Amino acid sequence: GTGLGLSTVYGIMQQHDGMVTCDSMPGKGSTFTVYLPSVAEHPPKREAVQPMAIRSGGPETILVAEDESALRELVRALLVSNGYRVITAEDGEEAVRLFTARREEIDLVLLDMIMPRMNGRRAYEQMRQLRPETPIVISSGYFGDAETSAFLEKMQHLILRKPYAAETLLRRLREELDRPRA
Repeated sequence: GTGLGLSTVYGIMQQHDGMVTCDSMPGKGSTFTVYLPSVAEHPPKREAVQPMAIRSGGPETILVAEDESALRELVRALLVSNGYRVITAEDGEEAVRLFTARREEIDLVLLDMIMPRMNGRRAYEQMRQLRPETPIVISSGYFGDAETSAFLEKMQHLILRKPYAAETLLRRLREELDRPRA
């Protein structure tokens, strides 16, 4: 990846009304402290979530743009094992290049927001100009800077928040693939 994943941790903490601090001393190391809000001693019981039957892929091709190689490979393997064809990109620039060359065969794009060389917002905008009808799902765990936050707020219906479960990813992509297009 491009760092220690601290932006993801920060995003998760903000989503849960928490915070994270770091104390660092040269030669001694660093200590990260995570603060989360307290909850009732006995939180209300949640109803058991019934697993949704997830239809396997079929003929769809998904472009996965993710800069963290381990996550990119994990998502690729999950999608392939569920019948999808997968094209991967390690940054926004490569994603746009692949989308430009293969846009007619790509049925959906899974696009990370924070990537080197070209961020997800710019990649999204360029792909929309090339083929606006292609569904794009944006995955992000970071909502830090004002420009990114404003874009993500506007695109709330397209967001898949990191970290996500495999079933959540499969369900979300299937929903977008099956959504009627005007």
